[in-house]
Amino acid sequence: MRVLVFGASGMLGRDLLAAFSEDDATGLSSRQADLRDSGSVLSTVQQARPDWIILAAAYTDVDGCEKDPAEPWRSIAMVRQT
Repeated sequence: MRVLVFGASGMLGRDLLAAFSEDDATGLSSRQADLRDSGSVLSTVQQARPDWIILAAAYTDVDGCEKDPAEPWRSIAMVRQT
C-alpha cells in the first residue's frame, strides 16, 4: 500500500510514518510541499499515486495566528477546493 503523509516532520507525521513503516510510505514536510499551492500538491499526488493520503500538517505559529487570523484557514480552503 502506498501512503503519502503531508506534515511528516511534526510529531503526528513522524508517528504515522513509523506506523506505516512496512508499507510504501512517503512523508513530506511543509518545506517539501506547500499546502497553499494547489498545483504543487496536485503534482505531488499525481507523481506519488498513493492509495492513501494523510494530512497531518498543522499551522502552529500561535503569534502568527494572532497577527493574521486568516492565515491558518488559507491551507484548509485550498484543501477543500481540490
